Amino acid sequence: MKYFLFPFSSIMDLIAMSRRFLYEKKILKSLKINKPVISVGNLSMGGSGKTPFIIALVKYLESKGKKGVILTRGYKSPLENANTCLSDKMKREQIGDEAKLMLDSFNSTILVGKDRIESYQKFAGNLEHDFVLLDDGFQHLKIQRDWDILLIDTSLEREKFKVVPSGYLREHPRLIHQDKIITYLSKIEFSNNKSLEFYRSLKNSGELEFSDKNFYLGNKSRVEGQDVQKEIMVFSSIARPENFIASLESKGFRIQKHFCFEDHSFIDEEKFAEIINLGSEYNMPIICTEKDFVKIESFPGAKRIIVNRLEVSFEKILSSIEQNLKRLHL
Repeated sequence: MKYFLFPFSSIMDLIAMSRRFLYEKKILKSLKINKPVISVGNLSMGGSGKTPFIIALVKYLESKGKKGVILTRGYKSPLENANTCLSDKMKREQIGDEAKLMLDSFNSTILVGKDRIESYQKFAGNLEHDFVLLDDGFQHLKIQRDWDILLIDTSLEREKFKVVPSGYLREHPRLIHQDKIITYLSKIEFSNNKSLEFYRSLKNSGELEFSDKNFYLGNKSRVEGQDVQKEIMVFSSIARPENFIASLESKGFRIQKHFCFEDHSFIDEEKFAEIINLGSEYNMPIICTEKDFVKIESFPGAKRIIVNRLEVSFEKILSSIEQNLKRLHL
């Protein structure tokens, strides 16, 4: 099968290469924003830890007195085809799970819309900001960037580190070696030794540290993982649920039922009620990620859900972060 798919991957690679070439040669036009522009993206189809990285980076910049504008697509949300400035009163079903998670995490302004240039031009004139951040911006070449951050998901099996459909990548990994791109290795904790050796051989500027040891009842009151009953149920709607499951199992949890939904999919109140009722019937706690919790936080019974937060530490890459921020005068 892999030999059958190879020609299709070559075609996808050629299309992506041609598109980048046209932008580099200015045949296709791109916008230069009069603010430092930071792009955070990934080569893989998802699951690289991009959202927690963005949250950590924006909060770090805010701690230095900086305020940003975050441009995000709002994938699969009703606002994807609109251009909207988010407010605290908006719910997840209006703006999408990742946008809602960011909205709850920092004070910088978030603009949602597939056409990010139009979103920025519509609102930026009335917004005080020091920087612009492109969420999932690596392939979004219509806006020029000053700091191009690429996260590499090291939990991805080496055999899948190829362009789709042969693998799980949107573009060829040769891009990693371009000088203008700053690469950080992600999900080290979920990588096997063989794959990790390969990823560490690639050009990179350091490794992100992820912590998933913190549990919160209803995403508010912290609970110790060892105090949670080990027979559990789980629901997820993320790109790489196998990492989440493996992490829980490594902590001694025994998963009796996993409600697995497609990434970014909508979980309605009726379906959530079924999950809650099943948990009550079998007297088992229900655990989800923070990204999944924002989808159901307004539903009855949400306070009974235990949220496993994924948090990022910059300790190993702080010098690289500071060096690039200094270069951008941030």
